[in-house]
Amino acid sequence: MKKHPYLFSVLGVCIAAALLFTGFLLNSKCGDIFTGIMSGLSAVLLVVCGTALLAIHKYKALTPEERRDEEVAETDERNVAIREKAAMDSWYCTEIMLFVMGIFARIAGRGKGAEGLIVAALLLHIIIYLINIARWNKKL
Repeated sequence: MKKHPYLFSVLGVCIAAALLFTGFLLNSKCGDIFTGIMSGLSAVLLVVCGTALLAIHKYKALTPEERRDEEVAETDERNVAIREKAAMDSWYCTEIMLFVMGIFARIAGRGKGAEGLIVAALLLHIIIYLINIARWNKKL
């Protein structure tokens, strides 16, 4: 492990907070598009850096035996195959759903509300991915 594993993650969370704060401050001056971009960037940074912080914290809490088991499980061929098959299945399902939802959104709202559509598609992708992992875990 590196000497300061939290450094970049904490820095990313601070930058995300600054972006979010700046977006809210400049909302009335710059408009909705700028605020949306700032909010989106800050959300992505918060999720990525927050997840990294949690993963580092979880890894440090493990005993040396548990760390070895985690590394073996991460590279185990069966687990890799399960993750790959689940990712393929969930991506195909999400692609079809996104296409159909995009057609409905285009017809119904003439393109308005695309942000909600994208978020819904991503959430559906994650849910389908987790379901497919469980399904392939039983099959293999």
